[in-house]
Amino acid sequence: MTRRSSWPIRAAGMALLVAAGGAASAQSSGKSASETSYAKARQVLDAAVEAAGGRQALQSIKDVSRKGTGTAFNQGQSLTPEPPYTSRPVAVTSVVDFANRRSATETATTPQGGVASKARAVLAGDAGFGVNLVTNVVTPVTPGGLTGMRTALRRDPAAVLLTAAGRAETLRFLGEESFAGASHRVITFADSDGTQIALYVGAGTSLLSKYETLADNPVLGDTVSEVVFSDYRRVGNVTLPFRVVNRTGGEVTQELQYGEISINTLPATGLFDTPRDLVTGTPAAPPGTVSVRKLADDVYLAEGSSHHSLFVAFADHVVLVESPQSEERVNAVLAKIRETVPGKPVKYVVPTHHH
Repeated sequence: MTRRSSWPIRAAGMALLVAAGGAASAQSSGKSASETSYAKARQVLDAAVEAAGGRQALQSIKDVSRKGTGTAFNQGQSLTPEPPYTSRPVAVTSVVDFANRRSATETATTPQGGVASKARAVLAGDAGFGVNLVTNVVTPVTPGGLTGMRTALRRDPAAVLLTAAGRAETLRFLGEESFAGASHRVITFADSDGTQIALYVGAGTSLLSKYETLADNPVLGDTVSEVVFSDYRRVGNVTLPFRVVNRTGGEVTQELQYGEISINTLPATGLFDTPRDLVTGTPAAPPGTVSVRKLADDVYLAEGSSHHSLFVAFADHVVLVESPQSEERVNAVLAKIRETVPGKPVKYVVPTHHH
């Protein structure tokens, strides 16, 4: 199900070259390749921390508030299958409270069709919820959503260097790469969830230009995701990026330009409280939740969670209309089909959307 990209091979080759150089150096210095690689990575990270304001200044950040506008690109949901993708404007207001492990992000956008939407996503310690500010419905965040929101705290532009420093034993030097027309020193570390994160640090500025991760994407296979930083400005005693660009598989998915960034404003507690006067919605079922509803003889709807499918049973096979997006849901739907019409394999799949 997973398409293997060349990135891991290139990265592995780079690591071998670095290790080979480190091994040669180790013979003369008495250090192992791992020690040499770690030492070089630590120097790069320490320089990046200093360029951002220093460890003490970064550690003094208790909260960050941001306001920005930009463009989101509809990768996978565009009106056209190939780029340039259709896009939509976005306005984002966010507060990240590192001291109390909380965050609140309000996003306003107008997708294709012209119907404006506005929503707020809130993380408060071990709980989270979303608020649709148009329909006034509050929905609890799924376990997977909570994990993603906690991960975002560790990888916030104001925190990611400290996150790397806190995982110093996993630091390794990957080598030098050209990015955005400039030379960069690339180091990597393992986040607490096991994700390997590569940091691109400018050779001339020591500022963090981007970080990237490699993971399985349900549609694209093994895919590199990048968060690119630029337009650094001084905010109090630290230097933070005012422009953030997200890319998936080399394609831009969102561009944000912040007009305001402030630190240590002591956000009001009420910002993270669950609204009591709104309607409470039901959280989405896990992707593997599938129920079957019979529509007519030999015609069934596989629903529940998302990516509903229709399947039609013939004498010796099944036709599936709409294949689910993820491998987990595909397996769940196939299991339900086998349970509903045993002995009839799926021979044909009919997609109705190019994405």
